[in-house]
Amino acid sequence: QFYNLVDIAIVGHVLGDEAFAAVGATRSILNLFFGLAYGVPNGFSVVIARFFGAKEYAKMKKAVAMSVLIGIMICVFLSAIGLMVMDSLLVFLSTPDEIMVNAKTYIYIVIGFLVVTMTYNVLAAVLRAIGNTTMPLVFLIISCVLNIGLDFLFVAGFGFGVAGAAYATVISQAISAVLCFIYLIKKCPLLAVSKEDFQLDWEIIRELLASGL
Repeated sequence: QFYNLVDIAIVGHVLGDEAFAAVGATRSILNLFFGLAYGVPNGFSVVIARFFGAKEYAKMKKAVAMSVLIGIMICVFLSAIGLMVMDSLLVFLSTPDEIMVNAKTYIYIVIGFLVVTMTYNVLAAVLRAIGNTTMPLVFLIISCVLNIGLDFLFVAGFGFGVAGAAYATVISQAISAVLCFIYLIKKCPLLAVSKEDFQLDWEIIRELLASGL
């Protein structure tokens, strides 16, 4: 929500009322997609936390690997569906014709890179599952600050328009995902999954889907 609010504020300040309205018109749709990208991984974390608490580390790593796979598949599905129906959604929400092009530009970029949002949320959920709630928040704060700077750089500095605000959001979220990944590799050896962990385990997949969906 903060990403979108910052984008709206900076776009409105730099580009004017029409651009402000265009990005603002996408907010309710993005909240739906971001809510799914946040809620599903949090459900996965329940299963991972249970294995962690029981010291079943082999199953925990398998659950982490399956969470990543399922998260990517769900994200690809959501992005594909979102891009196919986005025009209809914007029309259904009575988006004015004069801001439709900018609204489409912004939301197509953000939804097209929804995998970045999902990746951060899956990795953050894994950290929270083992009791580390601080670092995901730290990475998110860093990402939000970067988003502000990139918004000004792309929109005001480079003149990329509303597309610049969208790319700023995507890049800042990607950086938060990379930071999470590096932290997991360096500081959480228990979560270091191997190639074998990515072999499908239908029992764990069922548990994750039941918890996440």
